[in-house]
Amino acid sequence: KQGKSLHRVNIFFLINGSSSHNIQKIQLKGFEDLGVFIKVWDIDRFFRLNQSTTNREPLEINFKELFPELPGIQCLKIPDLNQFYECYLAILPGSVLSYLYAEHSSKLLESNVRAFLGQAGKYNKPIRETIRTKPQMFLPYNNGISATAELVDTKVENNQLYITRLNDFQIVNGGQTTASIYHTEKKYKGIDLSKIFVQMKLTVIKDPEQKNIEVPNIARFANSQNKVTDL
Repeated sequence: KQGKSLHRVNIFFLINGSSSHNIQKIQLKGFEDLGVFIKVWDIDRFFRLNQSTTNREPLEINFKELFPELPGIQCLKIPDLNQFYECYLAILPGSVLSYLYAEHSSKLLESNVRAFLGQAGKYNKPIRETIRTKPQMFLPYNNGISATAELVDTKVENNQLYITRLNDFQIVNGGQTTASIYHTEKKYKGIDLSKIFVQMKLTVIKDPEQKNIEVPNIARFANSQNKVTDL
């Protein structure tokens, strides 16, 4: 009875043994628009989580597998200024960001200091209205996202650098932007995200021992915003 009001359903199987099943998403007859995701947690997966230094399961994004029509995410690598980190600048299509949020939801934002505040809030309502009425202006209007990763795979094609895979990908600032794009697309049928683009600053901390220190710092400082008074 509540199916029409739901966007997503997660079903977890907890298994005290090993499992070879890798079911990700299923469809229910009559609820084709409802995302039903199957999560199998076997003893091996629990062990990997227990061994993780971040106390969460690293999220891997393989752009070549998810979006075979794309060569990857075109990017610019900032010259190595020091031995502590790598930094990439990229432009993400809105459809890619919406898909990632649909698939992974809050797992994308586990290092973010703020959860999604809803579409009716003071800051998210203008994001929604820009998507609906002036999508071509989304890139200059929006501050974009700050993200971190443990490992970045890239390739060069036609003298352009592309990101093909990210390991332990986290959006540490821009959760409101990411969730707003997804929820606006879900709420308003016919929304075209082809004109929505979002800039991304991606940081990779090279020293594993410093990662648990600097990633929270990036999240903290990237979310420290001075109030702007409307005139």
